[in-house]
Amino acid sequence: MIDQLYFLRIFAIVLIINSHLYEMWPIPQMAFGGHLGNSIFYLLSGYGLALSNNRKKLPILQWYKVRFVKVIFMLLIVFSIVDIGNMDRFVRHIFDDIIWNKKVQLAYFLPVLWGLYLLFPLVRKLSLMKKGYLIVITLFVSFFLFKYRIDGYVDIPTNMPSMDIFFSLNALICFVVGVVLHDSKIVDYLYINNNKNNIFFIFLFILFLSQFIHQFIISSMLEFIYVNFYLNIVSVVAIFILIFRVGFDINPFRNVVFDLANSSLAIYIVQFRIIPLVEESSIAFPYNVVIVYSYSMLFGYAIYKFSSACMGYKIIYQYYRQK
Repeated sequence: MIDQLYFLRIFAIVLIINSHLYEMWPIPQMAFGGHLGNSIFYLLSGYGLALSNNRKKLPILQWYKVRFVKVIFMLLIVFSIVDIGNMDRFVRHIFDDIIWNKKVQLAYFLPVLWGLYLLFPLVRKLSLMKKGYLIVITLFVSFFLFKYRIDGYVDIPTNMPSMDIFFSLNALICFVVGVVLHDSKIVDYLYINNNKNNIFFIFLFILFLSQFIHQFIISSMLEFIYVNFYLNIVSVVAIFILIFRVGFDINPFRNVVFDLANSSLAIYIVQFRIIPLVEESSIAFPYNVVIVYSYSMLFGYAIYKFSSACMGYKIIYQYYRQK
């Protein structure tokens, strides 16, 4: 089971980075997949947090401390590297990316992640109590937020929710779905019923159908574009189910896949700093794309390992200090 989760997390990061390369691809349309990648990432975050919460029961304040300190420490390392010699930019990056300070930041990755971390204990408790009802309630509330005007959060010409609330609601629902998928034991069911191949074809059909309707709405029925919000949730769940129905062996590359998957959050953070540097250079296609992917994964991995090692030394120090 864990192998598929690692693979899917790397796939999400590849899509996210690709969506930010529209200035580098010769055809801008090739920079696709960001919305899908973010959705998969948030769903896996919910699933992964529920999984780790089952394995290691931590007091709520200690759980918050571990999660927040780990991400903030990685951010400070990234800013120290890319902003070396420029203290003004270093402070600005801290203020913009770490501190939730303005409305537009609802569409920023990290402030949304902070919100999901804060909500996780409540979401987990409701998930264990209600399971599917939690998804229904979240979707129902989001429908009204999408369907009706909210002052300051709606694109006036189209009367549709602006990108910030769209991003935040999408992240919340994918996160909730991920937690519920874990608590509903659906993955265990897929493994126990491994001989039921009809599950694979059913969800493959659901994936293609949701994407077909999605494209049809974009091309012919823009007045119903808010429906694509729900189609995206369907597509992500279908991909999540399908990945567990596909048998593949990553043993020859297990350590690499494991390290990249665990470094995915650091890669997510560092790629936002690497892409502008490569864009400002004179490096031509396709070398610029290769460099972005290579450097993002290399530096993300190094930052993850360094921050984990530092936190490990801190834990060891506290242990011997208590003795």
